[in-house]
Amino acid sequence: MATPSDVVEAALKELDKARGRVSKGHSRQVTQEDLISYLKSVAYTWFKSHRPALQDSVAGTDLAEVDSEFERVLNATDKASARSTYATALHHAKARLIEVRSGLLTHSVSRRTRFLADRRRPEHARDP
Repeated sequence: MATPSDVVEAALKELDKARGRVSKGHSRQVTQEDLISYLKSVAYTWFKSHRPALQDSVAGTDLAEVDSEFERVLNATDKASARSTYATALHHAKARLIEVRSGLLTHSVSRRTRFLADRRRPEHARDP
């Protein structure tokens, strides 16, 4: 089973790929059906796969910030939205996910540090 950090890394890779595909175009609006379908799939992957895998490990407020950016992407696919709309939402989603990843890593390190400190203390001095 993938760790929460692995899930975030996978989502970040998908975001990078999506940002690359959006930035390749030259038109102001995204009207290509294959690109719109791809962007929908990236957003749905977040909501149906990545987000549920992170729910127990990440605070709901942190996930809500990421959710709002993926919602922007999903809503934009319903119309011929500007390329900049997608680029901005994907950029912000990536920034929010990087914050989530940092939180996961620092939380993991602090738990590990506490565990090691407990192992070094004598049995009678440990917290109940």
